[in-house]
Amino acid sequence: DYEPGRVAKVPQRMQNVDALAPISAEPAESDEDQNDQAKAAAAAAEPPRIRLAAGEFDPLSVAAPRAIPAELALAEYPAGVEGYCLVQFQGPIKKQWKDALLASGAAIFDYIPDYTFVAKMDSQTKAKVAAMKQVRWLGILEPAYRIEPDLEALSQLARSSTGKLQAKGGEAEEISRSDLPDSVDIIVVLFNEEDIAGISQQIEALGGTITDVSDGEWKEKLAATIDPAVIIDIANITGVKWIEPAPVWELHNNLAASNAICDVKDVWDNYG
Repeated sequence: DYEPGRVAKVPQRMQNVDALAPISAEPAESDEDQNDQAKAAAAAAEPPRIRLAAGEFDPLSVAAPRAIPAELALAEYPAGVEGYCLVQFQGPIKKQWKDALLASGAAIFDYIPDYTFVAKMDSQTKAKVAAMKQVRWLGILEPAYRIEPDLEALSQLARSSTGKLQAKGGEAEEISRSDLPDSVDIIVVLFNEEDIAGISQQIEALGGTITDVSDGEWKEKLAATIDPAVIIDIANITGVKWIEPAPVWELHNNLAASNAICDVKDVWDNYG
């Protein structure tokens, strides 16, 4: 029983409390949390890659995401000619790195994961950029990276007598040049501030017909009808950013207003 003024005797098991190991108030990590941390650590340890529509690769490990045909590769831009390059930095791009790139004389266009800019520069500027310690890798934006893969395969086949073409959702089939269409409709996207008229003339010189021109603030593009064999030649035009098949528009639900289905024509005509 408790008595005022009496000092209670502390049981031996409660003495030396300071010697006990500290107990965390945090709940134990679940297996899911540990897996997430492991994935994050693995991602951080993985070297940065360049992730293009034509494929992805670590430029310090391999030269390209795949084997590049000779007709879609550039060793270098001609002296004095500005061309488009990929500039990959060592990590997340800092403002001072971007400022240094601009100060070198390069013009910055698109960002590509991981840590990569598409930049336009001449050979002298390229040498300056290559010497920057924050630059991990610098290389040409190859013509092979500017063409939709299925369209490239079609163009390669059109330049040969026979070959295999991969149909979407199916297996590659052996076909001959005579089985291919004489022309295809394509969209040619240009880098901003490129000479649309000049590039249009180059496409027409290859036998193409320009069917539409879009000169917007953020994107310049051409629609053209062309022999598939020369699509590869278009990819080699310096100002071309991307080539893809022209979309084929289809009407859907265009009969819903008819009397046989929703019968809304009477409402439109008489009730506004």
